Amino acid sequence: ALAVALNDEDYEVCAHAAHALGALGPDAREAIPTLLEVLANNQDLLVDLLTGKPTLNLRGYAAGALGRIRSDAETVVPALVKAAEWHADVQIWNVHSTALSALASFGPDARDAVPACIKILTETTRKSHNGLRYDAVVALMEIGADSLPALPTLLQIIQDPHDASRHPACIAVSKMGAKAKGAVPVLIDALDRDADRFWAAFALGGIGPDAQAAVPGLTGIVQAPGGRER
Repeated sequence: ALAVALNDEDYEVCAHAAHALGALGPDAREAIPTLLEVLANNQDLLVDLLTGKPTLNLRGYAAGALGRIRSDAETVVPALVKAAEWHADVQIWNVHSTALSALASFGPDARDAVPACIKILTETTRKSHNGLRYDAVVALMEIGADSLPALPTLLQIIQDPHDASRHPACIAVSKMGAKAKGAVPVLIDALDRDADRFWAAFALGGIGPDAQAAVPGLTGIVQAPGGRER
């Protein structure tokens, strides 16, 4: 019944149905085909522009539900990646953002989203798209080691003391293990910043023995009085 309600003429009914399906989690997997249809309905954008009605948000609700159901990754992840893809001439922030959050819920199974996340981070700025960038970094963080191609982009974020995404970026780097050893110099520099010290140390720990160059800096932190980094 809830899946049928997704096609109701009343926007509120559709939105509540999508939310309810998401709340059911994997038990709502039978509704996935209908949710995918709603997610792929690009006509929502045209209707929104012409009438001012918030039908565009239905795609966001569908993406959110798919992320909470978290089933059939082989079918759902490609659809979410397409919804998350950034196009400077057509910016559907709520759909992009919700799709990224849904992809994060799939963890390593969302590895195919890495290029889309990189594109968002390289083609937007923190001043204009701070929230969207944060969602992209969190998706990379949850994907884990397979986010390695994003390492150069993540390091740029970590180097910016004003970027709100720099701490989840450090966690993402930590999950790459020894393959992220190229990040060590940047992380050593981050140890000098009070606000970033803990997360830089966390990332260095994830890299492991290949982060030996950071030992002097980490030793100094341990020997310093106070501080949660100890």
